[in-house]
Amino acid sequence: VNNMLREEDIARQRAPLDNEIFAELRRSAVASKNCDSANNLLFDFVSLSRYIGPRLSEYAQTTQDKVDYHTYPSGTTVIKAFIADDFIFYDGKRHIIKILDEDSFQQVRSVKITWRIQKNRQNGQSINLVVDGDNPDICPVRNAIHLVLRAKRLGQPSDMPLAMYRNNRCKNIYLTGAKVAELLRRS
Repeated sequence: VNNMLREEDIARQRAPLDNEIFAELRRSAVASKNCDSANNLLFDFVSLSRYIGPRLSEYAQTTQDKVDYHTYPSGTTVIKAFIADDFIFYDGKRHIIKILDEDSFQQVRSVKITWRIQKNRQNGQSINLVVDGDNPDICPVRNAIHLVLRAKRLGQPSDMPLAMYRNNRCKNIYLTGAKVAELLRRS
């Protein structure tokens, strides 16, 4: 009986990110003085996550200053989290936009996101998303662009994790599960 009661309580421990929390994440991002802040980074990932549903390990790190790797039985290592090279942006004619910057931002009409490593072993799986012109603030493609441009601004190489932000001491650090939990609880 106790196990059954506890099992029923487990489901109540988690609540989905409802529209009020999502709106508060947006308000926090807009209120942030720094476009490279943790609040902006989290809002971009949450907006994108509403469409692709990544696991925490697919975008965040365990610690602020160390990259998490997956090691295959062959000994090959792969970064677990998304890197800029996992995002391919296309214009309206489905041509690849080779250089993503502030000038090419407006040309982007879709993005192809590829997972290099997944818990479910569907490695190499891709998803295509198109621009949501009616809702630009929560457009998953725009948020993906923000992620890539932020990493580039912070000097992150395209083969290293995207989820990086600048803290209050002007230090670039990786987004962690603890930071995600802190910001979500605050919202």
